[in-house]
Amino acid sequence: MTKIVSLINQKGGVGKTTSSVNIAAALALDGYKTLLVDLDQQGNATQGLGISKPEFTIGGAMLGQQEIMTYPVKENLDIIPCDISFSVIDRELEAEKYANLRKEVGMHNILKVIIGEIKGYDVIVMDCPPALGFVTISALIASNFVFIPMIAQLYSLQGVKEVLKSVDDVRTKYNPDLNLGGLFFTLFDKRTILARDLRDEVKELASGALLNTLVRNNVALEESPSMGVDIFEYKEDSNGAEDYRSLTEEIKLILFPDNIKAAKKSSKQPEDKTASIRKMFENYLEEREDNE
Repeated sequence: MTKIVSLINQKGGVGKTTSSVNIAAALALDGYKTLLVDLDQQGNATQGLGISKPEFTIGGAMLGQQEIMTYPVKENLDIIPCDISFSVIDRELEAEKYANLRKEVGMHNILKVIIGEIKGYDVIVMDCPPALGFVTISALIASNFVFIPMIAQLYSLQGVKEVLKSVDDVRTKYNPDLNLGGLFFTLFDKRTILARDLRDEVKELASGALLNTLVRNNVALEESPSMGVDIFEYKEDSNGAEDYRSLTEEIKLILFPDNIKAAKKSSKQPEDKTASIRKMFENYLEEREDNE
């Protein structure tokens, strides 16, 4: 069964696209047939893997204007691209000519239908936009797991709280099979007291959902998209490559616990913990605001 994963944070600049690309690439290197779906109108994942001005996009497929078309990137890794036209996908779908589609499927289920038609992959990774709007909610409805990248800054934790609320709402209303896969830190600088303190606080707040790997600040991670390749193609001996290998190993334990001999048990979060984790984040942020 294909595992469908969304990477989400409503805040930009938290390494979401970098993580989507390199987790997908690491899974492919490990032999998992992987599809990366770019759902961000900026198209950074698309461009970062060397695809410019794609003829076929996820937006065209959702509007029924094009067939679903995947672009090969490397062995075991394909991508469905995105471009700036995706910025108005919700407004386009509200047009009269799509009335029957909205009635038959429902606007928020269109992406789920599209993804459901794709066969032959072990994992589908969706890089979501930095907003909790139509596209992100549609991705959550289509997903089995959601992972939340964040940085060691207070505003990033605010974004985590909002994502957890959306995950809880979508699970309750639309997709009872949605699981919180985990949270993880990116752009981490262990030399700073703030980063270390926030990491310890989040570990306590997340009640077991914080992954152990800390993706460190790394110049190679910033450079690789400009070369149109993932971190493993660009500099396989970098800290960035090491960290994303480690992070992907943790994610594999969550997605495929039965396939990993070393896994004694799945580290997947129980479904009923998302709401309690969100509440802990809310209380923590309120206390921080009161003390400032």
